[in-house]
Amino acid sequence: MKDENNRFLKDYMVDHSDDQYFRFSMSCPICACRWDSTAIAMSDRAVSEGYTGKVYQDERIWALDEAACQAAEQFGRCPICGKPVCKTCIVTYEELTMCQSCLSRLKDRMQKRTGGRE
Repeated sequence: MKDENNRFLKDYMVDHSDDQYFRFSMSCPICACRWDSTAIAMSDRAVSEGYTGKVYQDERIWALDEAACQAAEQFGRCPICGKPVCKTCIVTYEELTMCQSCLSRLKDRMQKRTGGRE
């Protein structure tokens, strides 16, 4: 499960790497909080090979894996909509875990069905 979540998070990361460091970020689509990975220095060989070199590509994959592990401490996947959201925006309502956006939609539907009565 942890590896699956890490793979999922990697798809949503933004690459802010420069010519010396690998850096990644994610933002919560609900509250817009931003998380930034720890900067990971590139090896001299990766820097000299450039972006198309094998060492650079291997190091980037490793750095992205590390960033995903870090991000997993702050982000999760909503089991309803599947979006990556920060852990603050994941809630439990009547034994169901979901993001705050899904909870709002659920409450709206319930309200429409009951005519505003709960």
